[in-house]
Amino acid sequence: MPVKISSDLNSTDPRAITLTEYNEGKSNFEMHYFHSAEALPFGGKDFSFLWSDLENNVNNFIAQTGIPSNEVCLRFIHCFDSATESLYLRLQICKMVETPIIDYGKKLYMLDDSACVWLSLKQDECVATPEHTLEDVNYLSNFYYTPVEGAQAMECLIEGGPNKFVRNLVFPWEEEIQQMYIDNNSPTGASVNFASCSYTHHNEGDESVEWPHGLVIYLSDASGTKMLNDDEYISIFRNRGADVSTTCPPLCNAYLKPNTI
Repeated sequence: MPVKISSDLNSTDPRAITLTEYNEGKSNFEMHYFHSAEALPFGGKDFSFLWSDLENNVNNFIAQTGIPSNEVCLRFIHCFDSATESLYLRLQICKMVETPIIDYGKKLYMLDDSACVWLSLKQDECVATPEHTLEDVNYLSNFYYTPVEGAQAMECLIEGGPNKFVRNLVFPWEEEIQQMYIDNNSPTGASVNFASCSYTHHNEGDESVEWPHGLVIYLSDASGTKMLNDDEYISIFRNRGADVSTTCPPLCNAYLKPNTI
């Protein structure tokens, strides 16, 4: 999601999320997003499956298409399963193509999904899916947003129209997700975790809501311990999560590369 405003003096790269920032992001999400106007409980706020399942799917896509690893991107769609009352994600693996356009001093890449793979991501599950839409009506119809904690007035996401609430998010594979795995010494048996989080952002005038529904992706080791802390490291993603994606809205079918990479 957009570059967070970080109070962590040790965090020099906006892509990297510390343990404290991860916890703050989860709390922010729960203060601003609710399942139904009655705020019913729901799951899927932070789920995981084996890293190897994700990596194998990306590697198979690269092998089948010949698309270079540094041109592969991951587009995640917010979804909701009413039967289990849980959030989940749909993932499209596709290609990003650099354009000559510079936006806010950042390079813009357009997405090319003429060749792509679609997956459904849930707890302990990373499987192919026949559903290929870039938004999930069930998610938009079941979740409500309030900009102020404890406010009585809540807006159903679907009522915000197509340009207000986040439908999907795009991450680069090599420079962010794979780099996180490498920076943590490619841990054997690791799981990859997906946490619903929300952060404020630098005011570039392009966000529709103060607390967009974002995503922090992080690793846990074979024992289930989160690979997150607040210590200082030379490696960007050492015991850090990744969170700098491009959200749709405001920017759809594209990835806007941060100045740091």
